[in-house]
Amino acid sequence: MKHASWLGNGLPVAAVALVALTSAGSAHAHHSTAIFDQSREFSIEGTVVEFVQQNPHARLDVEAADPDGEVHVYTLDFGNGDRILDTYGLDENSFLPGDRISVTGAPSRFENDTRMLVSSMTLPDGRFADGGSHSGPRQGEGRRTGPPWAVDPDITLPVVEVNGVVTALDWADPEITMMITGTHQGSDEVAVYEVRAAGATSLYERQNFTPEDFPIGGDVSASGYFIPEMGNLIFPHNIWTDTRDLYNQVHAINNAREHLGWPPKEFIRPQ
Repeated sequence: MKHASWLGNGLPVAAVALVALTSAGSAHAHHSTAIFDQSREFSIEGTVVEFVQQNPHARLDVEAADPDGEVHVYTLDFGNGDRILDTYGLDENSFLPGDRISVTGAPSRFENDTRMLVSSMTLPDGRFADGGSHSGPRQGEGRRTGPPWAVDPDITLPVVEVNGVVTALDWADPEITMMITGTHQGSDEVAVYEVRAAGATSLYERQNFTPEDFPIGGDVSASGYFIPEMGNLIFPHNIWTDTRDLYNQVHAINNAREHLGWPPKEFIRPQ
């Protein structure tokens, strides 16, 4: 079993080593949504000025009035991977100058910055397009887990939930490694847990996660397969912060199957 050595600053040596890697991992997340205050949302209704399909993500400019009646040109950001555009098959022909749309999303953290991170919108053709909250509050929904079809009854490894704070983070493909200092359900003993979430690219592109979602010292919970003999290792099904829900079941199952010496499991996602 792995034992952590502790330094005077309260971090285990392993955690300090991983902290040093975080800055390099941050460079991987080239398009961060951290500039947006995703604890807040607001809505606008206005007229399309210009839609630009470009790399690494599209841009839509909309002229609309703010709550005080002052007119601005808002620049809409669709998040990592332009998820809402892909989901609804939207392109440069979907938004023409003069089209009327309404949009809900997160504002920029910076004063006089009219960039906006889209969470949902009513399209020019009248359809409602929901991109899902990028990082907003759950608004009383409680912690969500996803998806119910990602299960493997053959795996009998124990599943635990750990609650604590992030003490280190190594964000690098193909695996994210997070150190959580805290306790697991059923025990009051504080320990260091190594949480390995596979599929960094899919977490970044599909779930809009970046290293900024897991600040050092931030509260976090993780639930997943627990392997204490490998140094309190957890393959997480879900990770929760105050405002985010991360789903990692498929990767967790196949990590556990690899650990057990089994072949990966193929999943059929419902249409």
